Amino acid sequence: MMRTKHWYGSWLRKIAPWAMGVLAFVLTTVRFDAGAQKPDASGSAPPAAAIEEQVERCEPCHGPNGASQVPQYPILAGQEMYYTYLQLQDFKAGRRSNPQMAGMLDDLSKDDLRALAEYFAVQSWPRHSFDAGAQTIARATSAMASGQCSQCHTGGYIGNSSIPRLAGQYPDYLRTTMLDYKHDRRTNSPAMASLMETFSKEDIEAMAAYLAQLQPQPGR
Repeated sequence: MMRTKHWYGSWLRKIAPWAMGVLAFVLTTVRFDAGAQKPDASGSAPPAAAIEEQVERCEPCHGPNGASQVPQYPILAGQEMYYTYLQLQDFKAGRRSNPQMAGMLDDLSKDDLRALAEYFAVQSWPRHSFDAGAQTIARATSAMASGQCSQCHTGGYIGNSSIPRLAGQYPDYLRTTMLDYKHDRRTNSPAMASLMETFSKEDIEAMAAYLAQLQPQPGR
């Protein structure tokens, strides 16, 4: 046993200089570009010059920095990066359609779309004051429990990776989106379409109101 420990210690001492050299190389050569877009105290970050024009084209509908001020358009600020990236790809490829988005992304590359998604993801989600009565909340939580919605969207409905954040989103947008899935007007997620078919219009109204009034902890 002592011989094994002695051999192991000697081996570690031999590779230590090499390992430290590799670590130093990595730390001095890897660039963390996302840090350049870190939000300031106001919760917003200026877009990099390379995507400034692309960000500006989004503002008429989605608001400054993606913080939509129009209930029919979704909040992008603080949304899950990978989810936004996938949706932009779907719009560009025609897998998801919307009159306002038609042609908006035709001239953008995958790198452009990813840069946009990364930019919006680091912005702070705007806080709103939506109210939902006790009966509405009870109906919504019952429906969502039956559909096991939190299994994907997480317990706080803040999303994860390719699953979007729903908490604090505009109720108008949430209601329209769920109805579009229910009536096969949105077809880029067959699983969501199948799930929404099981809910009544009244269930969907309640769920939209409930999700909109959720206020996660600051920074989420």
